[in-house]
Amino acid sequence: MNKYWSFYIFNIHEFRAWKKGLPEDDKAKIDLFISRLEMIQTWPPKLVRHVSGYRKIYELRIFGNKVVYRPLGCYGPKRNQFTILFPMAIEKGNKFEPHNAPKRAQERRVFAKKMEVLNEYEYDETEESD
Repeated sequence: MNKYWSFYIFNIHEFRAWKKGLPEDDKAKIDLFISRLEMIQTWPPKLVRHVSGYRKIYELRIFGNKVVYRPLGCYGPKRNQFTILFPMAIEKGNKFEPHNAPKRAQERRVFAKKMEVLNEYEYDETEESD
């Protein structure tokens, strides 16, 4: 199968620490979700959608065992690339937890764009989470 998308992580150390604390089943669901998105040319809104009120910030909607993970990110740095800016967001009662997650993602997007941090790490689903 063709791979249409590549994933990047804004802060790999933060991402690994977050993922390390998750249940094993949920880690596998996140890896599977991302590997599936890599193969889909156009993402459906039920999986990836724009965060209202936050320019160029999108949420991935990953259904874990008892929680909906909503990692926030943006398209880029290049075409067919997506960067996860704030992985720790979850859904509680149709709201983000932490509540300021979209704002933090927006701030990171601006910072990452200026600092060219987005090119540091290409997501690899086989990467160890330790």
